[in-house]
Amino acid sequence: MTWLLLTLVSPTLNALVNFIDKYMLERVMKGHGIGSLTIISSLMGLPIALLILLVNPQVFTISLGHALLIMLNGLFYILWVLPYLYALDKDEASIVMPLFQLASVMSFILAYIFLGETLTITQMLGCVLVLAGGVGISLEKVEGKVKVKTAVLGLVLLSCFFIAVSGVIFKYIALEETFWVTSFWETIGIFLSTIPLFAVKSYRTQFAKVIKSNGPKVLLITTGSELLVAAGRLALNLATLLVPISLVYFVDSGFSPFFVLVYGIVLTRLFPRFVKEKIDRVSIAKKLIAICVMFAGTFVLSFL
Repeated sequence: MTWLLLTLVSPTLNALVNFIDKYMLERVMKGHGIGSLTIISSLMGLPIALLILLVNPQVFTISLGHALLIMLNGLFYILWVLPYLYALDKDEASIVMPLFQLASVMSFILAYIFLGETLTITQMLGCVLVLAGGVGISLEKVEGKVKVKTAVLGLVLLSCFFIAVSGVIFKYIALEETFWVTSFWETIGIFLSTIPLFAVKSYRTQFAKVIKSNGPKVLLITTGSELLVAAGRLALNLATLLVPISLVYFVDSGFSPFFVLVYGIVLTRLFPRFVKEKIDRVSIAKKLIAICVMFAGTFVLSFL
């Protein structure tokens, strides 16, 4: 079950990265984190691309059309990372991350619209379960009234859309070329995404302030974090070449919330100064029930 081990690398590492990102936003960067984190993450695309080049010097054998398309896919990186960071800045990691199971629903919707695929009754039920779980975990009580956290939910939905598009493009190119060649040009695209990011004055200013005030610490932590992300992404992309992409995304998105929930409980108990999640029985029960409902929906979408 090589594909399963490869796929589990992604949620295991990414769940940890979620809390590193949360820590950076709230404790280290304090108001200057979103633009700075995204720019630093994009800049990391270059050293990763160079590392791939050392491993596989044949990366220039790709056709021009495929190279341009997969670099565009790399540019999509900032389009899903930015909404993710804004959502994470607004709420707990153990609430934000389970919502990314909505990516499976988004994949089916895109396939229905652009590929002419049809949805069975069972698949529609799976979509309803995932959406119900997403709404459930997004509920909050404000002044005695129960409301949905529409801002967080909307941001995650936008992020999931670009994740779904990115996954389809990567697999299309990787099946025509090779895994390492495709990964090289995708990371080049990620690096090039720094250009539009620097064009945004507020992000450019945030980046400059963070580097000036706390540069070494920020660069050290974000470099380690991005290496974890890169390892998870490479493992996930490799897994998509071995089995259907829907199966890979099910394991990745389906199990990630459980890792995030466990990490949240453990880290809050051990390091309350750095991680602060709501871990009372009611909060944990609410999150766990919603996660299980979404997991069931993702399972139905992937296998029934």
